[in-house]
Amino acid sequence: DRDGDRGNDRGRGNDRDRDEDRSPARRLSLDEAVAQAERRYKARAVRAEEKRHGDRIEYRIRLLGDDGRVFEVRIDAATGRES
Repeated sequence: DRDGDRGNDRGRGNDRDRDEDRSPARRLSLDEAVAQAERRYKARAVRAEEKRHGDRIEYRIRLLGDDGRVFEVRIDAATGRES
């Protein structure tokens, strides 16, 4: 039925999306990484910078939490995952 077909397509689409995230042509921008970190931690970014390690790009984002705590997260630009 149609619902079953949609479910199967969704699974395959997720694999394609993950592959596209890893391609150098489509990497997460610094602004996107900041928005992602602010949403995930419900905090406000106070500093963000791009660091290059060879061909790998990592974003370092310093956040200020509601409790006043300052902490840093690192996000891989190619995957969008914390590193």
